[in-house]
Amino acid sequence: MASRKTVGRWLTLAGLLPLLGGCAGLGVRTEGTSGPLAWRVADLRVETREIQGRAVNGRAFTLVIRNISDRTLTVTTMGEKRYQPGTGASSSSYAVQWRLLPGAERKIPRFTTLVCNSPATCTDSGGAQPMFQIDFAGVDDQSRPIEARLDITLPADAIGRAPSVR
Repeated sequence: MASRKTVGRWLTLAGLLPLLGGCAGLGVRTEGTSGPLAWRVADLRVETREIQGRAVNGRAFTLVIRNISDRTLTVTTMGEKRYQPGTGASSSSYAVQWRLLPGAERKIPRFTTLVCNSPATCTDSGGAQPMFQIDFAGVDDQSRPIEARLDITLPADAIGRAPSVR
């Protein structure tokens, strides 16, 4: 019979394998489809903005969503979770009223920057990839609920300046 220590090691290894596989398979994802929406990241660039009186470099882009269904959609909520390896996640939710006819597009400007709570805990080494999970919800023209989840992974690019420290 296997010892408790051996079983514990195997369970730990089994738990880590999916995580390692997930990191190894991490690739850029800047377009796709989900539910009634097709989406793409456009105009990706490094940009400096003034935030709370300080110049901060970040990544700016336009998220373009397109209604690929044959129904008129009304999008009423947009939830966004942001992740970047080496930092904590942040999330926000927005109430919106976007009407999308079949084939219509909506352009949504986005900006992300690396913000650290301590200069010793994270740096932008150039290898970090900002990741977003964006959820849209609403109804179609027959009052049926619609949902779409976008999983976005931006390319790893150095931002240039040291991260902002809070």
